[in-house]
Amino acid sequence: MPDNINVSNQLPSALLVFLCCSPEEIDDYVSQESYGNFQVVSIDSPDDFPDLFSFILDCECDYISFVEPEHVYESGRLAAAINEFLSNPGTDLVISPRQFYDDSANVILNVYSQYHDYFPGKTIGGRSLLQDCVLNDLCLYGDISCAMIPATYAKRILPIIPIDMVMPGIRSTALYHYLLINGNLRYLDTAYVYKHLSAKTDAHDNASAFFEYLKLFLARELGITNEQIYELESRYKKYRISVLKKEITFFYQNQSELDLLTPLMEEASRRGYICTSTMNITQQVVIGVYCSHTNFPENARFSIILLHDMTQGCDVWPLYWQTESWNKYDLGILPGEFWADLWKQNAVLSCARPRYGVFALGFLKNDRYGEGCSTTDKPQIEMKYDKTILYAPSWEYDDKEDDFILALQSLPVNLLIKQNKKSFRSNEAFQFVIDNIDNMRALHEGKYDNLYYLDPDTEFLQAVQLCDLVVSDESSVMTEALLYGIPSVAVTDWLIPDMVPARKAIVPTDWVYRIKRVELRETIEKFIRGELNEIDPEEWKNKVFGNSGHVSAGIMDAIDYYTGNPSNTEFMQNKIEQNAGISTLWN
Repeated sequence: MPDNINVSNQLPSALLVFLCCSPEEIDDYVSQESYGNFQVVSIDSPDDFPDLFSFILDCECDYISFVEPEHVYESGRLAAAINEFLSNPGTDLVISPRQFYDDSANVILNVYSQYHDYFPGKTIGGRSLLQDCVLNDLCLYGDISCAMIPATYAKRILPIIPIDMVMPGIRSTALYHYLLINGNLRYLDTAYVYKHLSAKTDAHDNASAFFEYLKLFLARELGITNEQIYELESRYKKYRISVLKKEITFFYQNQSELDLLTPLMEEASRRGYICTSTMNITQQVVIGVYCSHTNFPENARFSIILLHDMTQGCDVWPLYWQTESWNKYDLGILPGEFWADLWKQNAVLSCARPRYGVFALGFLKNDRYGEGCSTTDKPQIEMKYDKTILYAPSWEYDDKEDDFILALQSLPVNLLIKQNKKSFRSNEAFQFVIDNIDNMRALHEGKYDNLYYLDPDTEFLQAVQLCDLVVSDESSVMTEALLYGIPSVAVTDWLIPDMVPARKAIVPTDWVYRIKRVELRETIEKFIRGELNEIDPEEWKNKVFGNSGHVSAGIMDAIDYYTGNPSNTEFMQNKIEQNAGISTLWN
C-alpha cells in the first residue's frame, strides 16, 4: 500500500515507485526528497510487476517516477522533470542523464555528456532513439530510474506490455522500453541519477533473458532483423572462433600510417598470410587491420583496431572512446599501461569494448626503435656542438620554425629540424602545411652554422637518436622520444590549424615539459646547464610502452588465435580487465 507523504494541493502530485529497494534505501530517499507533493509505493520482487501495474492503473496522481537499488539521486529531480513537462506540452517522458560511481563513491565518468550533442534541446521520438541504441549497442537512455512519465501516459501504455511473458530479471527494462517506444521524450540539462557499478557487478547475468525478450517482443516493435540480433548477441556471449583464410588487409590513410603497420605486415607474411594494403577503407576483406580515425570494420570478417598516434584523441582524454568507438571491432590493441588505464575509465561503456577484448601488446614502432633494438638506419650528420635540440612539430604553421631558430641559434647547441610531410600529402586541404615547411627551409637553411635539416620523410625515431631534447607543439613524437629516454618540451601557445580559427596546442601528457613560446630560450638554457630534470623519461617509458621488441609477434599471436590458427597464447596475459561493471541495454 502507498504512503501519503508531503501532500500539497498547490503542486502536481508525483508517485514514487520503488523497485525492489531495501527499506533503508526507501527511507534514505524519502528523507532527502525536497518535492512537496509525493506518495510512495514499492514492490519487493520482479514477480510483483503485474500487481504494480494494477495499482498504477487505479491510482490518482499526475506524474510517476521510479527508484531502483544501488542508485543515488540528486535533490531536485522531481521538480526539474515536472517543470520540463509543464514547459513542453505533449512530452511523454523526461529523462535525467545518468552517471556512474564506484565503491569509493567516485564518479567513474560523465558517460552521458553526449546527450546534448546527440539530441540538443528538442523533443525526440523514443522509438527511433531505442532503435538506434539497440542497433549500435549504445544505451543513451539509461535505466528506468532516469525517467519520469505522466500518469495519463502510463495508463495508456501499461495494458499493452506483455509483462507476464517477460522473464522477471528483465521486467523493469521491458517497462522502460515500452514507455520509450510509444512516446516523445526530452532530456534534462542536469544529471540527477548516479548508478553504482563495481567490479562485483556482472551485467551479463540477465543477457539470456534480455535476448529472449528482444527476439520475442522488442525486435518486432523496432523492425530489427534476426541477423542484427545475432550481431548484438554475439557481443555478450562466448564467441565461436571461426577458421578464416590467412588473408590480411592493412588499411591506411597516409604514408605515416602505412609505415607504422609495416612491421606487422612483415610478421604476418613470415607466418604465411597473404598481405595487402589499401587506402580504400570500405573494402570487403577477410581479416582487416585498421589504425585510422574513420574505418568500416563491419566489412571485415575479423577486425583489429590499433592506435596510429601515441597521443591520439588527447583533447578529450579520457573520453577517447566516446569519439571513436571500438565496439564494432573484434580486437583492440593498446601500447601499454598508460593507455590501458585510460581504457579502464571508459570500459563501462559498450562503445569502448571490442568483441574479444582489449590487449596491451605495445606500439608497433617499438619493434624497430628504442634502446635495445638493433637499429641500423641512424642518420649520419657531423654537427658542431655536443648537445642537439630537435625541432619536430606536428603542423608547421604560424612561423613556428622561425620562432625556434631565432630564439636558440646563438646558444651552444645544434638545432636539428625534422618536419613532417607524410601525414599531409594524401589530403589536398593540407597542402599549405607542406608549403610552409618548404618556405621555412628556404628562409633559414645555410644562414647558421649550427642549423641542420633532415629530409622530412625521415622516420622521427631515426632523428631522435641524434638529439638530447625534442621541441614540438603537440605531436606524439614527444611520447615516442621516450623510447630513447629523451625528454621533450611542448610550446603550448603555438597554433594548430586543424580548425578555424587555429587553436592552441593541447598537451595533457605529464612526461612533457609545457612552456610558452617566450620561455623557449630560458628553458633550453636551463637544459644546457643540466637543470631541466623534473621529469624522468625512463620512468614514463616503462609506463607508456610495453612488450618492447615483441609487439608484432604478440599481435599476430592474437590474430592467429582468434581466427582459428594454432597460436602461442602468452598474449592472453596482456588482456586488460575492467575494474568496473559495464553499461548494457538492460541495466
